[in-house]
Amino acid sequence: MASVISRPHPALPMMEIKMSETDAVESFPAMLRRVLGNCLKPDAETFPDMFAVDGVLEYPFAPPGLSTPIAGRDAIIANFERIRTLFRIDGVADVSEIEVSDPDMVVLEFSGHGEGLLTKEAYNQRYISVIRMRDGNIVHYKDYWNPIALVQAVKGSEITRASAID
Repeated sequence: MASVISRPHPALPMMEIKMSETDAVESFPAMLRRVLGNCLKPDAETFPDMFAVDGVLEYPFAPPGLSTPIAGRDAIIANFERIRTLFRIDGVADVSEIEVSDPDMVVLEFSGHGEGLLTKEAYNQRYISVIRMRDGNIVHYKDYWNPIALVQAVKGSEITRASAID
């Protein structure tokens, strides 16, 4: 059974955070299938398959060169084809689900790790994802992450060291 931690906040409705049942590393789509469960259509195998035809993927902290929001499943597929040439995610772990009162929304926190394909630099990232569902599909996925970790993996450590605040 997953552990549950309650975190009341005076400005928000009561929320519960469910820690993942295991810290094992798994693929990103497998984690989403596990967490979204019955909310997700059963034939969705890849992340883009999980989106509605008119779904939106948004990266609020995207660095220059990464368009956001991305509207429509075809554009989301094209985005991932481009991303796959830059870095790979080998797995995700430390998954926590923050329960909210809206039955069509899921909020997740998790870590991801992988490697920049050209630089061979490690890609270690923390994510907070806000997911809105409709009829078994993701209609809006807002993905919050550290752009510096992405730039380091894709462009190299020298770039991020050169931009450090001293």
